[in-house]
Amino acid sequence: MTERPNTAFSFVIEQTLLERHMGGPEVARHLLDHLLKEGVRRNVEIQVMPLRQYDHAGIDGLMYLAETPQHE
Repeated sequence: MTERPNTAFSFVIEQTLLERHMGGPEVARHLLDHLLKEGVRRNVEIQVMPLRQYDHAGIDGLMYLAETPQHE
């Protein structure tokens, strides 16, 4: 995202991911800190999908999982 400041990045995160605290409090804190840090970039949009969502824009189309060469 820093190497491509003119590229728009958009992410949809399930609300459950933020509430479940998988991995314990330290992992949850790291996740939230990372989202807050990256979310302030002008080319990054982060949306949270509510638990009670009957449909969404990606329900009928393809969704892609992006992964770095380091498998992150």
